[in-house]
Amino acid sequence: IEDYRKYFISRYCSEIKNVLPLTTSYGEKVTSPEDVELGTLIYMVGKGTLNISSREYIELDRYRNARNKLAHMKLLDIDELDIILKTDAICKKFKGQMVVNNLSLEIERNSIYGLLGPNGAGKSTTLKMLAGMLKPASGLIEFNGHKWKRGDLTKTGALIEMPPVYGNLSAEENLEVKRLVLGLPKKRIREVLEIVNLTGTGRKKAGNFSMGMKQRLGIALALMDKPELLILDEPLNGLDPLGIQELRELTRSLPGEGITVIFSSHILSEVEQVADHIGIIAGGVLGYSGRINQEDSLEELFMQVVMDNRKEMAAC
Repeated sequence: IEDYRKYFISRYCSEIKNVLPLTTSYGEKVTSPEDVELGTLIYMVGKGTLNISSREYIELDRYRNARNKLAHMKLLDIDELDIILKTDAICKKFKGQMVVNNLSLEIERNSIYGLLGPNGAGKSTTLKMLAGMLKPASGLIEFNGHKWKRGDLTKTGALIEMPPVYGNLSAEENLEVKRLVLGLPKKRIREVLEIVNLTGTGRKKAGNFSMGMKQRLGIALALMDKPELLILDEPLNGLDPLGIQELRELTRSLPGEGITVIFSSHILSEVEQVADHIGIIAGGVLGYSGRINQEDSLEELFMQVVMDNRKEMAAC
C-alpha cells in the first residue's frame, strides 16, 4: 500500500504540487507531496483539482479502503479478517436437480463481493438462501460469527429480482410505507434518499421513474433499517449506461456507510470495476473465489471456470 502511494505521488507529482498547500476535509494542512495520503488524493480528485482516469480512481480507492481496513484491524488488535457472512457447503435442489452444490463462501465486512456466473448458474438461488428467502437443503450459513437465524433479517437488506415499489406513490411515500411498518423515525427517509441520490424526485410517481431510478429506490427501501449486509440480485439488468454508472457509484459508496454488499451479475466489466472480491459459479459449483487481480484477465478466468464445469458435467 505504501509503495503504491509513493508510485502514485511520483506519477502525478507536478499536478499535486500545483494545488499545495491545501486543507483536507478533516482540517489537516498538507504542504508537501511526500505527506499526501491516499485519502487526500481521493479528496483532491473529488474536488476536481487532480484529474485521473476512472480505472486509476477505482484502483486508488481500493488501496485507500485496504489501508483503512488494516488501520482498523491494528487499532482493535485484530489478527485476522472480519468475516460478516460465511457459508459451509450449502446445497439446494429443485425437483431432484442440484442447483447449488456444496457452495462455501467467506465475505469480509465492509467489502463488495461480486458473484459471477452465466444464466442458470445458481446465482439467484444462492442469494435467496443468503437473504432467508430459501432454506438450504444442507450445509450451514453463519452471520456475524453465529449460525444464521431469522432475527438476522433485521440486519440484512435485499433487492431480489424487481424493485418492490408502488408505482402510484412517490419515492418518499414508498419509503413512508416501509418506515411505518418498521417503526422508524421520520428522518430516516431523508437519510436514505440522500444515500441513493433521489432527493430531487419530489411528487413524481415511482411508476414514471427510469429503470435506474427504480433500482435505486429499491435499494433505498432495503437500506431503511440500517442493514449491515445488502444483497443485490442482478442490479444492473435493464439499465442504460447512465443508470449503470449511477448504480456503480452508489454501490462503491456503501462500505463507507458500514454496509457490506453482495451482488450477482454476468457483466464482467462492471464487476471488475466495483467488486473487491469475486466468486465465479457455474452449474451450481463455486469454481473460483478471491480478490480481483488487475494483472489477470477476468474474462479468461471466467471462461476457464465455466468450461471446466461443462467438461465435468459431460464426464458424469
